[in-house]
Amino acid sequence: MQAQLNLRILIVEDLPSDAELVRRETLKVLPDADFRVVETETDFLYELSEFKPDLILSDYSMPKFTGLRALRLTLDFSPETPVIIVTGSINEDTAVDCMKAGAANYVIKDQMKRLGPAIRHALEEKQNLFEKMRAQAELEKERFRFNALAENSFDIMTILSAEGEIIYESSATMHILGYRAGMRVGQNVFASVHPDDAANVVASFTQLATGEINRAQVEFRFKHENGSWVWLEASGQNLLSNPYLQGILVNSRDISERKKAEEKLRANQEFLTGIIENSDNLI
Repeated sequence: MQAQLNLRILIVEDLPSDAELVRRETLKVLPDADFRVVETETDFLYELSEFKPDLILSDYSMPKFTGLRALRLTLDFSPETPVIIVTGSINEDTAVDCMKAGAANYVIKDQMKRLGPAIRHALEEKQNLFEKMRAQAELEKERFRFNALAENSFDIMTILSAEGEIIYESSATMHILGYRAGMRVGQNVFASVHPDDAANVVASFTQLATGEINRAQVEFRFKHENGSWVWLEASGQNLLSNPYLQGILVNSRDISERKKAEEKLRANQEFLTGIIENSDNLI
C-alpha cells in the first residue's frame, strides 16, 4: 500500500457524531491522516478541487447530498480517487448499484471494523492503478522513440513473433524490397527467404527465439516484390520479454552491391589465378 503519512481523507457526512466515528476508525489504519468534513455538494466540489483527497468516505443518504451523487462527481472530476460508501443501512440492491457505479467498497456503520480493511484495499487498488498508468506512460514513450527511429532509418526494422510471423515492418521495406509497409503483417517471413539460404536463416532464428543466444547476424537472399532476389544482412535481437515490442527485433540492410563487388573480386582473383597457373604450364 502507498505511504500512509499525510493522506488526505474527505468525509461526506451530515451528522457530526457519525463523522467522528468514521474519523476515529480511519485513524486506526491511517494515524497521520488529515481530514475534512462536508455535507453539501458545493462544499464537496470545493474540497475535491482544493483539498485533493486521497480517499473519500461518504454517507449514502443525507438531507442535502447523497453518496451516489458524490461518487458520480468524483468519477467526473477526480476518477483516480477511491470512494467508500459508509452508511447506516443499505439493502443489497443499493449496494450492488453503488459498486456498479464505481464505488471502491461499502461499509455498514454498525460494522465499522470493516472500514479499516476496506480503506487498505482501496488505497492498494489506487496504488496499483497509478503504477499501471505510469507503466503505460513509459510504454507510450518507448513506442514514440521506436517509431521515430524506425520510420527515419534507411534499414528495414521488423518485429517478428517467436514463430517468425511478421508483426511490424518499417517504411524502408518499400524502398528496399518493394513491399508497402504493413502489407505483409501476419505472413511468415521465412516464406520469402531464398531456398538455398533458408536452413541457415531458420537455424539462427530458432536459436534467437528460444533464448539460446540473445543476438544473431546472418546474410541471405530475400524475394523482392518484383520477383528478384535482394541480398540482406540482418541483425536480430530477442526482445520477447520487452513489454512493448514483445518480439524478435530484426534490423536488415541491403548488401546487394557489396555482394556484387565481392563476386566481381572473386571472379578477378580466379581469372588471375588461372593466368598464373597457365603461365607455369607453359614454362
